[in-house]
Amino acid sequence: MQIFNNKPQRTFYYLIINLFLYLLLSGCGGGGGGSALTGQVEPNVLLRGDHNNVNYPIMVYLPKDYETDTDAEYPLLLILDGEFNFKRIINIVDESKKDIIVVGVGTGAASTGGYQRGIDYTWPGAEHYYHFLTLQVLPYIEATYSINANDRTLSGHSFGGLFTGIAMLIEPPNGRYFNKYLSQDGSFWKDLGIINTLEDQLYSLDQSLPIQLILTGASGQGDGNATVVEGFYNRLVNRDYSDLDITYLHYSVSHSEDIVASMRETLDLLYPEP
Repeated sequence: MQIFNNKPQRTFYYLIINLFLYLLLSGCGGGGGGSALTGQVEPNVLLRGDHNNVNYPIMVYLPKDYETDTDAEYPLLLILDGEFNFKRIINIVDESKKDIIVVGVGTGAASTGGYQRGIDYTWPGAEHYYHFLTLQVLPYIEATYSINANDRTLSGHSFGGLFTGIAMLIEPPNGRYFNKYLSQDGSFWKDLGIINTLEDQLYSLDQSLPIQLILTGASGQGDGNATVVEGFYNRLVNRDYSDLDITYLHYSVSHSEDIVASMRETLDLLYPEP
């Protein structure tokens, strides 16, 4: 693993493979090694997208002391591809003993078994999906659970990582819903042209980017996106945005393995011990 960090002066991924991994991890406890969670998982709900009338599954993990510490507000980790990633990630979060709320958003079409990710996570569908997350999912979650609105992280892997990068670029500079972004082995090659156009537009609006962005790239087994991820990282670094806290982590693992390989380290960067 290699790490690159630059701070200012204060300074379709393989669906079948991941479905197999999800089923395997469901049986063995995922990243948690089979141990029981200390936090709790809420019953799933469905939210119908106003933009497409698709039902999206919403999954919620609450930290251990959530029910007893009624005055606390918790950081939010919003993850994409919930059907595949939620169980794996909450096992790692639970093991880390970090007091955060994890919300997984499924890829939709729950009633038919189909998936929306090829539409929602890429351009131009990503713009509609961004509004679904910010105008429907976040209001629902924050009306139901005690969330710190100043500590929201958006996280995605593969096409989800591409979407995370797009969301970061299209969020209005003076009205961001998220202040942290985790893009794991993002498939930036899919929409590279629009990524560059959106970044140009962002830079022309505001050269200050007061966010934390973590990019991970995989290079094992010849199927990772490390090269294009590093290219996106270098583009942002060379812009020299003020107030941008950006980190690139490189892992010599396969594309599908990157999400688990990088999650523990990225959690420590996103939620350091006080």
